[in-house]
Amino acid sequence: MQITDDRITLRMPDNWHHHFRADFRLEHLIVHTAKQFQRVVAMPNLPKRVLTGQDALRYEALIKHHASLQGYPDFEPVMTIYLTEKTTPQVIHEAHQAGVRAVKIYPKGGTTESGDGIVNFDTSNIRSNFYNCLNEISRTGILCLIHCEVPDQSVDPQEREQRFMPILRRIHAAHPDLKIVVEHISSREAVETVLDLPDNVAATVTCHHLFLTNDDIHDPHNCCMPIAK
Repeated sequence: MQITDDRITLRMPDNWHHHFRADFRLEHLIVHTAKQFQRVVAMPNLPKRVLTGQDALRYEALIKHHASLQGYPDFEPVMTIYLTEKTTPQVIHEAHQAGVRAVKIYPKGGTTESGDGIVNFDTSNIRSNFYNCLNEISRTGILCLIHCEVPDQSVDPQEREQRFMPILRRIHAAHPDLKIVVEHISSREAVETVLDLPDNVAATVTCHHLFLTNDDIHDPHNCCMPIAK
C-alpha cells in the first residue's frame, strides 16, 4: 500500500467475500480473481458444503492448484467452514487447528445453497448447540461471518436485514469477544448497528451495490441477498 497526501493506492488488495464454486466456473474465476487480489475469503456454500477443516483443506488445495496452473502460485485463499444445525464445537476446534480462519453463518433458505443454514438464532439457551458453537468460535479467535437476514420467507426481502439487527445485538451481548463480520451489508439500519457496536463487530460491502437503486435489483444480474437498497 502507498499513501500520499490525497491518495491511497492498494497495489494488491484483498477480497473479503468471494464465491469460487467448485465446477467448471472455478478455473475461469481463478484467472480473474488472482489477477486482482492477493488474498480472498472463499465462501463455503457449495452444493457439497465445506463443513469441516478437512473439507476446507481439500477445497483450498483445489483453488491453489488452479491458481498455480494459471501462473499465480502465491495466491492465498482464506478458508471458511459452513455452520449448520449439526455443527459441533469440536468440529470448529478441529477446523481452527487445520488453519480455517472463519465460520460462515447463513439463515436457512436465505441465499444460494443455504438450505442447511440456521433457523434458530436464540442465544438465551446456554445449553444449545448454537450457543456453544459461538462460544468455541469466540474462544479460538477465528472470525464469525454472518449473513444477517431473518430466516423467514414471509418477511419482505427489503426488510430481512433490518429485522436481523436485534438478533445481531443479542449475539454480541451473549458473546462480547466474538469477532463478527456482517457480510455484504446493505441497509442504513445495519450500518448504524455495526457502528454502534464495539470494534470487534465489522462489516463488508459489495462495492457495486453502492451504485444500485431499487429499480436495478429487478435485473437478475444485480440480484444478491441481502438485496441492494
